[in-house]
Amino acid sequence: MKRLALLIGIVIGAIGTQNAGNPDRVGEAGAYELVMVPWARTAGLNYISASWIQGIEAIRLNVGGLAFVQGTEFNLTRTIYYASDALNATTLGIGQRVGEEGALGIEIFTLTAGEIPITTEIQPEGTGGVFKPQFINVALAYARHFSEFIHAGIVVRTIYEGIHDVNASGVAFDAGVQYTAEKLHFGVSLRNIGFPVKYKGSGMSRLVLDPSGQYQMTMQIPTEDFELPLLLHIGAAYDLIKDGGCKRASLMANFTSNAFGDDLIGLGAELAYKELAMFRIGYTFEKEVFTPQRGAAYSRLHLRSGLSLGLSLQLPLKKPDVEKGVPLVALDYAFRPAAPLGNIHSIGIRFAMDANLPKCITAGETNPRL
Repeated sequence: MKRLALLIGIVIGAIGTQNAGNPDRVGEAGAYELVMVPWARTAGLNYISASWIQGIEAIRLNVGGLAFVQGTEFNLTRTIYYASDALNATTLGIGQRVGEEGALGIEIFTLTAGEIPITTEIQPEGTGGVFKPQFINVALAYARHFSEFIHAGIVVRTIYEGIHDVNASGVAFDAGVQYTAEKLHFGVSLRNIGFPVKYKGSGMSRLVLDPSGQYQMTMQIPTEDFELPLLLHIGAAYDLIKDGGCKRASLMANFTSNAFGDDLIGLGAELAYKELAMFRIGYTFEKEVFTPQRGAAYSRLHLRSGLSLGLSLQLPLKKPDVEKGVPLVALDYAFRPAAPLGNIHSIGIRFAMDANLPKCITAGETNPRL
């Protein structure tokens, strides 16, 4: 309990020191791939599920939920942004139960933006070559059950952004706590705590002539540090219907405090049948989200706000047993409209070695019907 009290103290202390909900600081942060939601189940509710998310996907939103990993779990998700192959993300996660109370997890996130022509001051129309921007995050996480109701964890995440001649790297930390009772869920997570990051590389230097015009010199172009996009999530969920696991209806709400932009408020729901078929719907509100842009008929929408929809189908790979976990494979899908750029689609496949199924699925039921 002392370690839990220390973790909660760190989270509360960070909450008190951050400058949150400040739209005047928009554009001052970098590494915005850290605020993306790369997992399909999570994307179906956007930022709303910090209070009850469990498994590998919890590494991104609230690491406290990683403690619910049973045995070994794999997750692979592909996200296509704006219905274009140019911008897409691939995320791989592996989780492993450690002892009776703990779990380790690793998350590898890559974002690619297609090919971009190389231009210079001398050849503004292009040199004929191309470069491919790359964004890579690798996270190592640990979470554990501190009691029957309290679960907490911490994440260390490396950051890399680069093109052919300029790159930046850094480290970010996340911390999260979940409280889970029979029907009530509460969660707090603080994400992207880290030191300022700076771009460097050969692209930040130029060959220039000395004042006499006789000799060439290398001039280094100075770059400014940028902060990481600090986020605080405070969420709550309640299982309105929980019929022994056969039927479930969960309502949830979430507040996200953004140190470099407007705060977010999200509302959502998940409906589940035997925990084998699940449907999700959510809406995240942001300041002026319904305000029309100048000269446009559409409303102002950000990547992190607006409607989100999700669907999951899970299938046990052998006869269900209520006394112990069973191998399970799942397919997850999420859809987020993002007009006028296009829509965002996420599709993922999960495999769990020791998944827990609800009691309403009896041991004699070899092929549970949805």
